[in-house]
Amino acid sequence: MTIRSFKIKKNNDDQAKQAAILQARDIAEKIAKESAELNKADKLIDDDFKRVLIAISNLFEHLNNRYKVDEKLNERVKTMTELIFDDTAYKRGEHKKAVEMAKKMLLKNKPIEEIIEFTGLTKKEILSIQKTL
Repeated sequence: MTIRSFKIKKNNDDQAKQAAILQARDIAEKIAKESAELNKADKLIDDDFKRVLIAISNLFEHLNNRYKVDEKLNERVKTMTELIFDDTAYKRGEHKKAVEMAKKMLLKNKPIEEIIEFTGLTKKEILSIQKTL
């Protein structure tokens, strides 16, 4: 991920401030999405993922408030980080349920094709789960 640097000075014109804050918002979104990918890959635990998103939201709010650009952007960034967390947590929860269902089906000797159909898991995932039983 490449992040361009930007400067905001209190005496800059409003257009320059707006451009810098919008760039900060874009960077915040990129960091939030990268954090979601790390969380999805089990490289960032849920609690730390949530803290990263809160930090991103707070940092953006600080910059936006300090340079008084657009109060509505604070709420948009907060909403964006909450949606990313909720979406990631939901997907992790759904995957966990699918894994549990696959385990039960494997223990009842159901065919792999049927397990794929009912859980949405891949054959590779199911075979991996099977090895743990």
